[in-house]
Order: sequence, then structure tokens, then C-alpha cells
Amino acid sequence: MNKIVTQDQTQLIRKAAVRFEWDEHRKRFSPPVHNEPFPKLEEGKTVEAKFHKRYRSKTGFLAHVAVQTRPDVLEHAVRAARRLNDPVSECEKYVDEVLQFLFSTMDQQLVYNCTHELGSTLLMASDAALADTADARSTTGWISLCAGAAWSWAVETLRLVVLSSTEAEYCGGANACKEVLAQKQLFKAFQLDFPEQYPVLLDNQSAIALACGPSSHHQRTKHVATKYHYQRQLLLQGVVRFQHQATEVQIADILTKDLGSKAHRRHRDVIFGKKAIEIIANKLPDSYRLYLTRHNDELKKNAQAIRLAQARAK
Repeated sequence: MNKIVTQDQTQLIRKAAVRFEWDEHRKRFSPPVHNEPFPKLEEGKTVEAKFHKRYRSKTGFLAHVAVQTRPDVLEHAVRAARRLNDPVSECEKYVDEVLQFLFSTMDQQLVYNCTHELGSTLLMASDAALADTADARSTTGWISLCAGAAWSWAVETLRLVVLSSTEAEYCGGANACKEVLAQKQLFKAFQLDFPEQYPVLLDNQSAIALACGPSSHHQRTKHVATKYHYQRQLLLQGVVRFQHQATEVQIADILTKDLGSKAHRRHRDVIFGKKAIEIIANKLPDSYRLYLTRHNDELKKNAQAIRLAQARAK
């Protein structure tokens, strides 16, 4: 039996290529790299209505496709959408280059290999970019793999200004944990097995130690919004498990940064199910091991208490 499932929007993208008058002779196989902020609209000037409508149309289409089937351009769609109200010519040039890439790779498909139990193939990767917006707010992104390809993803701009990359990654991990709970309810509704200790990949060792380590009122972290500490409870309950992932193979990077062509292709192949994900964990510093050891001891105690309670109930 063929258990390969694919998902794409090739026909829709092809129609958009005609609509936006794409030059098929100018193909592009990697999106643009633009890590500098777009220029601000000159004071006293207004955006021309015709240009504004065209820009919003292009950005809206890009965002729709990015949310549905093309997570490899979601970061670019978010970057363009941040300037919907006051775009400049550089903004449209950026969007045109992203669309050029999208039209050149319109046959990309999400390929799901459903030969194993779906619950056993679930995996989450989370990443963050510190203070990458004009108002110094940070961008977080998570992407979830199922059956070997991405099936759920999101990019979010943190509402609060964080003070370090550790804090940004910590908040991003909390957002990823919320998605884990949503997926758990979905799998329960369809009576599918869901993994214990759902693996969440982070490339920041300090964020992992913080989630497993000192209490939330620690002097250096007591300013962090309370809602982001909920992940500690999920870790102790064994709902999720944070796993370190080396930056060079952190696929969630594609959601928070404009990557070079090689890195973008490497992550894109994993996300679309062309290659298996590679997990490389760097050795944790000795100063962090105490936190993780204490966390693991607490996790064992909680698991033992649950087993005793279940035995008594019988």
C-alpha cells in the first residue's frame, strides 16, 4: 500500500505567476538575504495608492501561501507584512525577489511518509531572533514535523522587549509548548497515540537550563512574564522534553532569519520531507548539569507518584 501523502499549492502559485507577470526566464532558487531594516518612509510623504495596493496584494498572497504550504518563505512574508502600512520601493523589491523564488520552485511539495505510527514521528523545533524588529522586539518561530515533513508552523513577534537571546529562546520554547498541548488534544480526538515527553529542539543551552533550572523568581529571571514559565510544569510532568540542537542543523532557523542559499536549502529539504532531520547535541557545560540532574530527579519522582496513584485507583 502506498502511504505517501503530499500537499502543495502548485496550481494556485502558477496562476499568481501569470497575475503578477512573472518572467520565467529569470529563475531564482534561493530567497533574498536582507538582514538590515528597510528604510523609513520620508517624513511628510504618503504612500501612493496604486503602489500601496500592489504591495499589499503581493504580500497578502505571499503570506497566504507561506501559512498553508510554504513554511520556507514565512519569515520573508512576516518581514514584508511589518511594512504593510508604510512600504517603500525597497520593500516591494524584496517581495518581488521572494516571489521570484516562489514561482521558480512552485512544484515544491510537502511529502509525508506515513508508514509508521504518526505519534512516533512527531518532533518540534523552536528558535528566536533577538531584537530583529525596528522597535527592538524579538521574533520567535516553531515548526512541527510529522511523518517526516512539516505539518504545523508559526512565527510570532514577542509583545515584550526581552533582554537577552536566552530569554528570547525561552519565550519561544514556551510558545512551542502551547502547540504541543494543542496537538495532544487533536490526536486524542482522532484516537491516535501521542508521545510521552514530546521532543522540542532548542539551540540555546542557557534556555534549556533555565527551563529546567532555578525557580522562576530567580534574581536574573524574575522579570520574565509569568505565562512563559508554564513550560516548567510541562517539563516536570513529562509532557515535553527539551533537547539541544546544534545551530547548523536547527531547522527552525528558517522561520526567524534570512539564511544564505546553502543553509536555506539544507533546512528546506528537511522541512519538505526530502531528507531526514539530523540531531546534533553539543555537550552541556558543567554549570548546567546540576540543573538538569535536579530536573531529571524531579521528573522521576513525579512519574513514580503517578504510577502509585494509578495502582491505588485500581
